[in-house]
Amino acid sequence: MNEPLVMNILYSLLIALPTMLAAPLNVYFISDVLRYEIKRKKIAYILSVILGGFAGVAFSMTGTSEDAGAGIISGVAMVFSSFALLIYLGFNMVEKKWKRFLLVFFSMDILSDLNTMIGGLRTMIFGKYEWNGNLQVMIRETVYSLPAILVEFVLFYLIARMRKKRDDVPLPLSIIMGICLLLNIFTTFMPEPFSDDDILPVDRPVRIVLMLSALAFVTLVFYIRVARKERDDLAEMNRINEELIESETRYFESTAEANNKIRAMKHDMKNNTQVLLLLLENREYDKMHEYLEEMGQNIVSADISAHTGNTIADAIISEKREKAEKKGITLKVSGTITGVDFTPVDICKILANMLDNAIEAVSDDRFCDLDPSYKVVDLKFKRTEKFFMITQTNPCASKPDIKEGIIQTIKADVLNHGFGLKSIRDAASAYDGELSLDCIQKPYGYEFLTEILFPIEA
Repeated sequence: MNEPLVMNILYSLLIALPTMLAAPLNVYFISDVLRYEIKRKKIAYILSVILGGFAGVAFSMTGTSEDAGAGIISGVAMVFSSFALLIYLGFNMVEKKWKRFLLVFFSMDILSDLNTMIGGLRTMIFGKYEWNGNLQVMIRETVYSLPAILVEFVLFYLIARMRKKRDDVPLPLSIIMGICLLLNIFTTFMPEPFSDDDILPVDRPVRIVLMLSALAFVTLVFYIRVARKERDDLAEMNRINEELIESETRYFESTAEANNKIRAMKHDMKNNTQVLLLLLENREYDKMHEYLEEMGQNIVSADISAHTGNTIADAIISEKREKAEKKGITLKVSGTITGVDFTPVDICKILANMLDNAIEAVSDDRFCDLDPSYKVVDLKFKRTEKFFMITQTNPCASKPDIKEGIIQTIKADVLNHGFGLKSIRDAASAYDGELSLDCIQKPYGYEFLTEILFPIEA
């Protein structure tokens, strides 16, 4: 084989290798660090490696040439690789369309700034280098580039692991833009890895401290975010525990009251029977009918009316039924909870938020003249061979804007609304449950459907 050809191939591979290894960090950063879902993620990783290799080969063939035209070709190839990956990720993110490309653009800019800083550290530690035809020099420089990629990956891995355990929520675009802006300011004063320009006239140790400070800043932002999320989760947990305690207290009070009524009814049963027999003998059927109706009402009032097989669920339903009745709303419940072993906190998150949302919807002022027979919240529990379902229907005055399974709130206080459904979705996901929402037009307005489907292991 022609020896110059072999050398050129090795030359291209050695230059392309760092870019091929670094390119997948774009996908990892967006999906695991920023926590944005990417569809067909495996293809995204493969594509990033191919595009990174293409950019590296193009640079090896033209980027080191002194010819201006070759430099332009190299630049175009690199821009094309970044743009192609941006387009693919933008179209395959599970996020609002206008937001996708901004997220990818700022994410890639953050990575570019981090590469600049880590590359600058590498330059100051190992010295500046020029790609040339010496194979040994090229191998050495490639090996020197790998620790920078490894450092970046380890940094991202630690942040991703920290966020996965305590803050599994996508980082807001505003925070991403803020990180990008501050890193741009940092990198403005950093020496370029392949340049002799010295923008900031300070000693090497000062530059190193500045670069490490920038990396520490990025880590600190994510740490603060995780700590804040952990604090908010703790506050939410305390709120749910308080609601659980309150629901259980009311439930047991209602149960004790119902038991007292039942005992009183048993005690009076002999007298009631004698009265009924007397009315029957005298053929006073109207009075007998009134007496039976009164007895029936006492029996109904003595029923705690929630028998799901789950004490916590019964307590929550009992409390929400009392809340609904005060607003002229009927809460119907059927079926039992079986097949899924919910924790008290999770069943509270699911049922309390579902019922609160439904009661709020039916309490809308536009329903003030609605026939009481329509003011019904219908909660059903059903089990099949492979699934357990929680289904709830309730009237709603207007059709909500449902996008990708999420309701777009129309309330002015956007920051403090929309958490109910998110809490339901998070609690259901712990049991591989899937939340689905739908809205159907009815003569009185709309009927809103909330359904959660849980798989059951055979």
